[in-house]
Amino acid sequence: MERFYDNIDILPVFNWDKYLNSKNNNWFIQGFDGRQPITRSDTLIQIEKDIQDQYYLELDDRDIFARLQKIAKIENIITKYNIIIVLLNRCKSGFTDPETKKAYFQKLNSLGYRIKTGDTAELDEMYQMANGLITQIKIIENELTEVKKGKSKGLGFQLKLIEKHLGFTVALNPKKLTVKEFIELCKELDNGQ
Repeated sequence: MERFYDNIDILPVFNWDKYLNSKNNNWFIQGFDGRQPITRSDTLIQIEKDIQDQYYLELDDRDIFARLQKIAKIENIITKYNIIIVLLNRCKSGFTDPETKKAYFQKLNSLGYRIKTGDTAELDEMYQMANGLITQIKIIENELTEVKKGKSKGLGFQLKLIEKHLGFTVALNPKKLTVKEFIELCKELDNGQ
């Protein structure tokens, strides 16, 4: 009968890393080294879900929430940009009714675009301001990309960082270090920096 690594307290970080890179839940089978035939079972699927839940619960990952907030901010800026462009395009085409013109100007003013006359020069300036929103989006997207690049370092690199910054004199063995222990070391490293 197969034995499983069914929680992060016993799952070696080596196996977790192999799983993350391959999405092959057979790495949760004790003794699996990648050369055996792939097996599929409901038990493995359940273990996979349980371990993922334990992992993210243990992480208490504020990074996930920060990332989601940045993604939401991008969506909000895109919406604002689209609204402003629609309003500016309508202003550019001109108005026959002064009340409609006033309503459009008020809406633009409420969005931070102080428009007075609606002449071509003023509208061109407003379009330039709106392009600043695109720059904001690119900055936030770059922040998200940089965070992702930093997190995508290999397990060996991460272990070397932990060893160096936490003062280990002996190399950490990823086949003996559990996922839970690894998370604790990462938290300690984050708190120390």
